[in-house]
Amino acid sequence: MPSGKGGRELRLHDARHTYCTHQASAGVPLHLVGAMVGHSSTYMTSRYAHVTPEALQAAAEAAGVGFQWVSERPQESDVAES
Repeated sequence: MPSGKGGRELRLHDARHTYCTHQASAGVPLHLVGAMVGHSSTYMTSRYAHVTPEALQAAAEAAGVGFQWVSERPQESDVAES
């Protein structure tokens, strides 16, 4: 079986997470994504549809706000020196 992130074996269940994430990132409403995979609630679908960095960037741009990655934020020591 192929290996995934961290060397873990990929499972068919992993494909459900990937599918839900791609559909949500493409703008398909969660209630429709959930219906396609057989979920009874959008809460369950939201657990499957992971937020991607690209989706966060697109949402920030659509809202007209800047977006800064957590890893790019100033460290406490940098702020204290200012």
